[in-house]
Amino acid sequence: MQPTHNTLSENIRAQSVELLNKHLAAANDLYARVKRAHWNVRGPSFIAIHKLFEKVSTDVENYSDLTTERADGIGSEAYGTVQVARSA
Repeated sequence: MQPTHNTLSENIRAQSVELLNKHLAAANDLYARVKRAHWNVRGPSFIAIHKLFEKVSTDVENYSDLTTERADGIGSEAYGTVQVARSA
């Protein structure tokens, strides 16, 4: 943990980072899945579904950025990989 002006205890910060990285990993996985669906839409409702997946992927990406900023704000690095989330 990096020094910070945050008043949370080191223990709470560590627990928070662990949880944030799990959520970040889940969001990154969701983003990849939605983008895959976005790229592979077919059929008569193509444009509507394509646009929906585009919006969802943008929203998930924004959530990931916010989660990363929270981890940074409490003095940690955000990893957000599935491997990190599984080992925690």
